[in-house]
Amino acid sequence: MLGAVVTTSAMAVGSRCAWAEPTLIAALISIAAIATMRTVGGKISNVLANVSNAMT
Repeated sequence: MLGAVVTTSAMAVGSRCAWAEPTLIAALISIAAIATMRTVGGKISNVLANVSNAMT
């Protein structure tokens, strides 16, 4: 006899994982931090290049 296996999830439809929102927030903070560090790093590099050029 052929039958269908029906499985149910412990998570109801429409509910969210407990860790989904904190994970999203952490990812967005990480992206913002990386962008800020790249910007600041570029500015520091320019300042050091200017100092180097002024010393020659």
